[in-house]
Amino acid sequence: MVDYSKWDRMAADLSDSDEEDTRQPTVTRLDSPTSVSFGGGKAEVVMQSHSETQGGATSLATDKARNAALIGTHMSHLVKMTRNGGESAKFLWGQTAKECQIYIYIPIGCLSKQITVRIQGPQLTVQQQSNTKNTLLFEGKFAYGIECTRDEAGGAIEEDIDWEIINGPVAAPAKQRILKMTVLKKEICAGARVVHWWPKVFEGQDPIDVRKIPDRKNAESIKSASKKSFNETWAEAHKMFKEKVKQIRPVAINC
Repeated sequence: MVDYSKWDRMAADLSDSDEEDTRQPTVTRLDSPTSVSFGGGKAEVVMQSHSETQGGATSLATDKARNAALIGTHMSHLVKMTRNGGESAKFLWGQTAKECQIYIYIPIGCLSKQITVRIQGPQLTVQQQSNTKNTLLFEGKFAYGIECTRDEAGGAIEEDIDWEIINGPVAAPAKQRILKMTVLKKEICAGARVVHWWPKVFEGQDPIDVRKIPDRKNAESIKSASKKSFNETWAEAHKMFKEKVKQIRPVAINC
């Protein structure tokens, strides 16, 4: 016969000597990139902050936004400078009905006091002066006449030439500075209301299609609308006059 009493004693001994283990497992939820280190009988959990995890992406997005803004600003300036004009390897140009603006690329180290701008006849020259030598930065022959005060030799008086140095929107280091020059167009027919849109500034330059000039198209649209309005007004007035004449009764005059 089997003696079960020893099992009862073993169960009693275990229940008397060991307290019930009520510990529960610890659960840590990892919602972000986390590093876990094991050692010394424990695990160390280090959670990275949101700014740390997003720093790289944020910096990259900021750089892209900054670059996009710079490109947008550059394009905006470029459009303004070349309105009704164009661009070439050495300069940009734009025009209004009466003036022409020329933007000549110059080295970044140029200072205003080092620059000399001369117009002799139709010839324009821009030089950089230094203690040792004079460097020719630009030259060109105007394709059309300009208005300026000239001396007896036919040269434009330097003090009356309108120019300044500005920081350009062009990204290339060699083109970070620009000499902006404004010239007054010479009228092709004095006293007449005729606008001469230049297809180019200097001889030898590739011409633009003046039919596509924005301001010319706008002016023609306004002129066309004005002409149409005048014709319509005139036709209406003429119609009213004829109706009024029909209502006039002949008057007999006894002589």
